[in-house]
Amino acid sequence: DQLQTLVLDEADIMLDMGFKEEVDEIISFARKDREIWLFSATVKAGIRSIMQNHMRDTVSVSVSKQKVSTSAVKQYYCVLPMRARLAALCRFMESAPEFYGFIFCQTKLLTGEVADALRKRGYQVGCLHGDMSQDQRNAVVKKFKAREYSVVVATDVAARGLDIQDLTHVINYSLPEDHE
Repeated sequence: DQLQTLVLDEADIMLDMGFKEEVDEIISFARKDREIWLFSATVKAGIRSIMQNHMRDTVSVSVSKQKVSTSAVKQYYCVLPMRARLAALCRFMESAPEFYGFIFCQTKLLTGEVADALRKRGYQVGCLHGDMSQDQRNAVVKKFKAREYSVVVATDVAARGLDIQDLTHVINYSLPEDHE
């Protein structure tokens, strides 16, 4: 009842993970003159519901969609069975000696497995996934920016909102859930 401002960051992800009832419950106990700051990459039905049911005098700020890539970005793909992906990934990384990039995996388990396998092969690898604390994630990003790691293996959710300059490669080890 003392809540003045509720910030819902990455609200679309929160709702996708099934936290709508919890969000509604928190808001139901909050005082009526509270503010809600809602940040979301997408405006799906759940986001609209929160806006209509719990917010007054809303102000929306939208960022125009930018092209996902530029003419300077080259995109390639190859189709491989899962059992051949690690060897192909290592061959690719060896062919790019200045490799500085992200490898995205669909699950936390796969992220850990790929990172461990690359470490065993001598790569300087960081790992980012949702089971890590914010301090752990910050430490990985700090080491990556300092170039102590040349590779970060991550789930797409864990890597949202990162701003890393001068990446040479971004690899989707498994197909992403969200094409953007």
